Amino acid sequence: MNLFEIKQSIFLFIVAIAIIDGCKEDKNDCLHGCGNEPPKDTIYSSLEFLPYWYFKTGSMWIYERTDTTPKIFDTAWVTISKTKIEFDPSINSINALEQRVLQIDHSLRNFKSDRGPNTYAVLVKTSMGDPDIIEWSWSSKKILFSGVYQYSSNSMISGTFEAKAETTITSGKYTLPNTIPFISSTFGTQVFLSKNVGISKFIIGNEIWELNYYHLEV
Repeated sequence: MNLFEIKQSIFLFIVAIAIIDGCKEDKNDCLHGCGNEPPKDTIYSSLEFLPYWYFKTGSMWIYERTDTTPKIFDTAWVTISKTKIEFDPSINSINALEQRVLQIDHSLRNFKSDRGPNTYAVLVKTSMGDPDIIEWSWSSKKILFSGVYQYSSNSMISGTFEAKAETTITSGKYTLPNTIPFISSTFGTQVFLSKNVGISKFIIGNEIWELNYYHLEV
């Protein structure tokens, strides 16, 4: 082997070592590892809060507008209800997180989303980074609810709504304890969320919608 071949072999050996070393993850650069480790735990949505907002597909509610003489009704039903466990180290490098999504469609045209003629009016889901945080998006022709709420602290993290202490309300023929009121002075909107019922009453300006009937799939 001549001198050139020896130098070439040494050079290739050094390059190979550099490549191998570069492929090794430096654990000191990752606080909790670099994504190859399995999650240490799974964080689930609050079991206490689920009966207020999360229901199976087919669950339905009939609301009646009570501030006007001709009877006006709106039927809402769950068209999508799904849950999954996700582990995304870019969001939470330690734990897997439970994700829940609920989609509710409405029969009344005014509550149809502006995004399309038959698209959802209400989308409720857990936050990507914390299953205890719930995100509402009621993006309809009449703004009803949009905000981010944390049940453990009973507080709105964003949005114009203010979460009040649990109370008992009357809606239609129902007396409903364990009801959380959400009030927005900006929009003149009130949304009431009742345990084992869902949205039990809402007020939009001068419009008052009360619960006429509901059925929850089990």
